[in-house]
Amino acid sequence: MEPQVKITFSGWREGMKSLRFARLLHDVAGLGLAEAWRIKTQVLEEEPVVLALPVSLAAAVWEQATALGVICFVDHA
Repeated sequence: MEPQVKITFSGWREGMKSLRFARLLHDVAGLGLAEAWRIKTQVLEEEPVVLALPVSLAAAVWEQATALGVICFVDHA
């Protein structure tokens, strides 16, 4: 089993592309559509969401989410 890291999605910047963010969570992180949509909604409401992802996906998800206007950080602990 591949090691995992946690990404915390804590908010958003003006111009956030919320639909593309939900699609990123579905297409790249492999979440179901309902879960991706729920996380997107929580982020828009500025409710922090912690998501554990395999190391091989975490950097790509973080990079793309940041580019879409999501405020997030990776916890390497």
